[in-house]
Amino acid sequence: MSIQTNIQLGLCDPPEPIYLYVGAGELQGQQYLWYQYDLESQQRKPVFQRGLTGYLKELRVTAKQHKGKDANKLDVVVRCDRIYIIRSGIETNFTKTLLLTLSMVSDVSSPLTLAVAPGDDVVFARLYNATTGERVKAEWNPNAPWLDLIQAINQKLGVFPQPQSPPPLPYRTTIDKNQFATLVSMCTERGIQTSAVLTPFGYQRGSSVLAKDYQKIMQEVLKYPVREVAF
Repeated sequence: MSIQTNIQLGLCDPPEPIYLYVGAGELQGQQYLWYQYDLESQQRKPVFQRGLTGYLKELRVTAKQHKGKDANKLDVVVRCDRIYIIRSGIETNFTKTLLLTLSMVSDVSSPLTLAVAPGDDVVFARLYNATTGERVKAEWNPNAPWLDLIQAINQKLGVFPQPQSPPPLPYRTTIDKNQFATLVSMCTERGIQTSAVLTPFGYQRGSSVLAKDYQKIMQEVLKYPVREVAF
């Protein structure tokens, strides 16, 4: 796949992705089914063209907050003259119809036209072979395994989930048994009571020793000479 572009040198606007948010509305009597969002004015910028032609790059599930609640979104990454990202709710009719039709495409590396189509208070997705103009059709299945479809389509695109890093080890606020045993052993070697070392640091009998104090306590123990053992 190659997209020929004429690169102009000099000052320019950064080539940030263009987000298309799926959602129906009306402006001056004309219906639109997706839009851009202007952060400065916090207003929708309707997009009246109903199709986007390009190369499908990746499907991403993105966690977002909506009205104080977690809401998963599907981000459809498409490479055209620049990167476009079509965003829709993971449970919307648009997302479900798009996933069903994409699952029918064997060669997802070919250019595709992703389109929006109106329904009764909903927006549906339509998919076309951009080369032939032929529409891709799929049977409706409300119980399809949506996340499995996303993974299968990404595999066709050569996109695989990144291995997750192991969870960080829990931060220990107190010393463990081995550290305390070492402390007791060193005190015994020097003929001093463990409590005699811990009391100046504010510890009472039976209280746990904080990890942040352990090094200071050990340094205090080392000030005492090791007791000589007579044979």
